[in-house]
Amino acid sequence: MPLISLAPLVAALTAMRRGAPQSPLTAGAVAGFAAGGIGAFIYSIHCDNDSPFYVAIWYLGAILIVTLLGAVLGRSVLRW
Repeated sequence: MPLISLAPLVAALTAMRRGAPQSPLTAGAVAGFAAGGIGAFIYSIHCDNDSPFYVAIWYLGAILIVTLLGAVLGRSVLRW
């Protein structure tokens, strides 16, 4: 899922560069969270396993990874 989420993350960070976020770390984390959600949605369309434990561990874990990546990238990319 993190690989699926990279394109939406890059698109969100590129769109956010036009603005001037007061907190680049938080803005990057929000972009990462949204991109992780989009990636999880795309993955869920093709995945047959919908066990609550599977969803809670793997989907939320992947969203957390993309959120942290967005925060790290946002701190350096969204700085002005």
